[in-house]
Amino acid sequence: MKNIMWYVFIALFFLLPSCAVLQSDKTDKKSSTTKVLQVDVIADNLPNVDNIYLSEEGVLYATLEHSAGRGELIRIINAKTERLLTQLNRPDGLVGKGRYLFLTEEVMAGRIIRYNLDTKEFTIISTEVKNPEGIDIINNGDLIVSEDIHDGRLLRIDKNGGLHVLLEALPRPEGLCVDNDGKIFVALTARGQIISYQKGLRQVVLKGLDKPDQIECAADGSLWITEDDKSGRLLRLHKGVLQTIKSGLSFPQGIAFHKDGSVYVAEQGKSRILRLSWH
Repeated sequence: MKNIMWYVFIALFFLLPSCAVLQSDKTDKKSSTTKVLQVDVIADNLPNVDNIYLSEEGVLYATLEHSAGRGELIRIINAKTERLLTQLNRPDGLVGKGRYLFLTEEVMAGRIIRYNLDTKEFTIISTEVKNPEGIDIINNGDLIVSEDIHDGRLLRIDKNGGLHVLLEALPRPEGLCVDNDGKIFVALTARGQIISYQKGLRQVVLKGLDKPDQIECAADGSLWITEDDKSGRLLRLHKGVLQTIKSGLSFPQGIAFHKDGSVYVAEQGKSRILRLSWH
């Protein structure tokens, strides 16, 4: 019996340090995968910055929502600002595809404008939308636009400028996006909801929000949302789970995704654009 106890003692003597090492490795691995959010200011001194668009080449564009012909479409490279279009009336929504940018002017009979980055010329697509704000592009090249009024519509604008009503009587539809499957998501600011629309079916996706403003559809199927308030949040909805990414933002507006995984947010209340990254 004494011999057996001696062998057990020796085995435990060598085994316990090994277990400790294994536990330590597991803890280190867990801590190494925990990423910390880093927030950087990449552009400032941008009064009334509203929506943003980030091209595949990593070039950042933004609308400055001044009224009475003082609004601008700008390009930002290395924190330096270049004016592309001026004398705009409350330019708001912004999206791009290839060499074209599309933007809306949030005024009654506001213009929907296509800007050619190569020729630096612009074309007015429509002036028949009331307070156009949210804008995105579907697969066939048509535009989806929302009217930011208390009895607003969700519209499709074809390549000839024709208007097609998808939904009516919406309480202040503002930001919108279209996902990879063609489903349209719209922020109903006056009701604090996000709804979806596809093939004639309208559904409430999220409710109980505080002034949801701009939304963006990410490649992974998640939905990103800003709340247009003095202490607004950047939110992420993924597989039914709502996550607060960043709170305490001053009237956050447009959202854009970089291919490196970082997220850009226009913080209108502080006249700047932020980059959120995880390290």
